[in-house]
Amino acid sequence: IRTITPRAYLSFFAVALTAAALLLGTSQSFSAGALKVLSPNGGQSYTLGQSLKIKWAKGNGGAKVKIVLLKGGKGYLAIAKKTANDGAFTWKIPAKVKTGGSYRIKVQSLSNTKVSDTSDKTFKIAKAKNTKAKNTPAATLKVTKPNGGQKYKTGQKMAIRWNKGNAGTHVKIVLLKNGKTHKTVSRKTKNDGKHTYTIPDSIKTAKTYKIKVSSSKNAKISDTSDKTFTITKVKSSSTIKVISPNGGEQLKQGTAHTIKWNKGNGGKFVKIQLVRVVKGKDKVFRSIKGKTKNTGRLRWKVPATKAFPPGTAYKIMVSSSKSAKISDTSDKTFSIVKATTKGGGSTGGGGSTG
Repeated sequence: IRTITPRAYLSFFAVALTAAALLLGTSQSFSAGALKVLSPNGGQSYTLGQSLKIKWAKGNGGAKVKIVLLKGGKGYLAIAKKTANDGAFTWKIPAKVKTGGSYRIKVQSLSNTKVSDTSDKTFKIAKAKNTKAKNTPAATLKVTKPNGGQKYKTGQKMAIRWNKGNAGTHVKIVLLKNGKTHKTVSRKTKNDGKHTYTIPDSIKTAKTYKIKVSSSKNAKISDTSDKTFTITKVKSSSTIKVISPNGGEQLKQGTAHTIKWNKGNGGKFVKIQLVRVVKGKDKVFRSIKGKTKNTGRLRWKVPATKAFPPGTAYKIMVSSSKSAKISDTSDKTFSIVKATTKGGGSTGGGGSTG
């Protein structure tokens, strides 16, 4: 050793260190070619039933590896007890796995259990959003009109259209406002893809309306307009016109008279009421006909009862059954006079209007 020069001594020492490093490198999991988990590696969020793709660098893991799900740093579930060390494995997360945010993946060599790697940070497994509805058939029913952007007015006819899909033989149609049921259009109608809806005067102006069509057999099979449409409330202009009695007539109790009116925009049916003027204001007094065809004529026998007492302040009101605002009242008052007494004459002329 005394004869070795300093330069030669240093060269000998360097060679010895290099040989030692080569020998040690074959057994160290932290060497440059070590097995390494790539995904999931922290921060991800998965759901029960989802397919999770596990990836890793094969490194020095040998031919086969074991894959384990860790929870809170401890072994929780064996994902694969033995699989090829090819760097990828697809795992469908079973429903039995508890939800939480402290999961990691561990990949371990089977030839050398000291060679392994774990996700750097934790990831989450959450409950699937659609687990309750997984057996519900997907709705193929589809609202096509109105589907957003249209503008309607009260009293106007709205053509509702939809693709029948798997909704069955009947459907229910509702008008939504701000996402909530506002008015039922039809509780049950044929699933023929079309329905005409006359927008009632009671609907208020808004830009947030939608149509929803639902299967009568399964309410979960439904569809709603993609976007909102507008309905504008307009003041109804009635063209119904009372012709007779229209002022000055005398209707005798117990006799029949014909009430006449112009049908106008009253629709198919009208309501006829007896009005009495009280302190200068028209007030509904009795119903003559709750619902009758809008023919423009109704034969009415004035009852000879206390419910229809003689008086001089009566009028007739004819109203559309579809909208009470579409109506008209006699221009002036007429009289109901007492019935003729037996063997006597009329108390008020008893002129007939028919």
